[in-house]
Amino acid sequence: MNDKGYLVDNDGNITDKNGKLLFPKECLLNNEFPKIFAFTKFNPKRITGDYFRDQNNQMPILKKDPKTNQLKDKSGQPVNNFGFLINPKTGDVIDDKNNLVVNKGHLDKETQNIPNVFRSGVLPENSDS
Repeated sequence: MNDKGYLVDNDGNITDKNGKLLFPKECLLNNEFPKIFAFTKFNPKRITGDYFRDQNNQMPILKKDPKTNQLKDKSGQPVNNFGFLINPKTGDVIDDKNNLVVNKGHLDKETQNIPNVFRSGVLPENSDS
């Protein structure tokens, strides 16, 4: 157990009672997981830039601004390599109204993808969220 009372493995990742990984240590802030509640609603369209996808419909086709080296969508909005809108100063994922959605510290360290809880479809989708 960590100092907040969560079950952890030897590396400090939060796990369930069977040892299944729930939150990697890198996603924790002060040994706490990101607070997402059952009533949290999430609409991925609100954080996704405007772009075309590659032939396999997997990855976004993005342009790099030659002056800033920043990835941009078709509309010129700053995005990360997954096509999520970002605050170019902090790297945090934002929504289409510039509200913070995912702190950069909660993004996957290697890929900069949003946490699986947002990608897995377990959060109810709401077009007004």
